[in-house]
Amino acid sequence: MAPIIRVDPSVPAEFEVSGLSDGNQTIDWVLGPVSGRKVVFDVKRRVADFIKQADQFADDAPEATPAPPDHDPAILFRSVEKKLLSNDPASSLQGVWIGTDIKQDAAKLLAEFEVLDKAKVHFAILGDWERDIYILVRRPEDRQFLLDLFRSIESARFTFNKP
Repeated sequence: MAPIIRVDPSVPAEFEVSGLSDGNQTIDWVLGPVSGRKVVFDVKRRVADFIKQADQFADDAPEATPAPPDHDPAILFRSVEKKLLSNDPASSLQGVWIGTDIKQDAAKLLAEFEVLDKAKVHFAILGDWERDIYILVRRPEDRQFLLDLFRSIESARFTFNKP
C-alpha cells in the first residue's frame, strides 16, 4: 500500500487487475488514465538480501565490524518482466515499486534495470512509507511524471556508490 497512499485520491486506481499480462496473472495496480496514459505496476517486497545480511551479522563476533552488504540486485526484479506485456510508455507506463531494507549498489542496480525488456519495464522505484523514493526510468520525461504522481521527492537514501 505504500505507493498508493501517495497518489491523489482523484486518480482512478484498480487493484489486482487481470487481462494485462500473459496467462491468468494479475497486475497489482493500474492507475489512471493520468495525462492520457495508464500507469501499470507491481509492488514487490524483497527481504532475502536483508535476511542474508542479518545472518552474516549474527555470525560475526560482537566486536567485529560486519562486512558491507553483498547481494544481487537482480533478485529485486525477479518475475517483473513476465507479468508485463510490451507497451508504448506514452500510453501505458509500466514498472515496479520495490521495498527493500538493504541499500543497493547504484551501479549494479542500474545495470540490472538496463537488462530488463525495455518494452515491458519502463520504470523501477525503490521506496517505503517515507516521502522520498529512488527512481530508474527509460525516458527522462517520465521521472518528473512519476514524482508528481506519487507526490514524492527523489532521494539517494536507497542506494550507495562504491568508491
